[in-house]
Amino acid sequence: MSIVELTNCLRAMVSIQDPLSMSDEDRKYLIDREPWVSATHEEMDIVYKNLSKEIKDPLQSDLLDFLADVWAYNHAYIDSGELWKRFGHNGESQLVTINVEDRHKDIIKFERYTKSQLLALSKSNHPMNELSKLRLKHLNDVPSGAMLMLFYDPRKQALHGFPFDITFFDIHEDNKAKSTKKKPFIRKRSRDFTLDD
Repeated sequence: MSIVELTNCLRAMVSIQDPLSMSDEDRKYLIDREPWVSATHEEMDIVYKNLSKEIKDPLQSDLLDFLADVWAYNHAYIDSGELWKRFGHNGESQLVTINVEDRHKDIIKFERYTKSQLLALSKSNHPMNELSKLRLKHLNDVPSGAMLMLFYDPRKQALHGFPFDITFFDIHEDNKAKSTKKKPFIRKRSRDFTLDD
């Protein structure tokens, strides 16, 4: 992958299009996220610094910061296995929502729902009934036993009237490399993005 591909990918991801008005299939093919997902820290550092100088629109700038931050969180959580350690693994698929609105204050809020919990909520009169149905649909699209990680920033979404959320998934592995990672994940905001994160 090249810096040019990653730059073009991130430019497309922060372009202002309304993903809520599109079908799931249209959104899937709108942007190839692979260059972003598989980028190295060095590549992200270079592209983030270049794009942050170029982008002046407040919404696009906030989207770029959000995408840089959740990219780093996602890689750190997968590498460390931190979320599997926190929530466990019993073979059932699960969704972890990760509210990152206060990430600049080092506050990250997690909520975890197993597939069976979402199924029960979707069949009840609970206020989360419809949201649970949507989340269950997304959970059914990942491999069985996987963890779906939904990062979102409700504050920026309310400010801009534009969705600030993105989803990744991880497969559970009994991997000693994950459990023996010595360096803890240090949460830094995108403006402080460095190669040693």
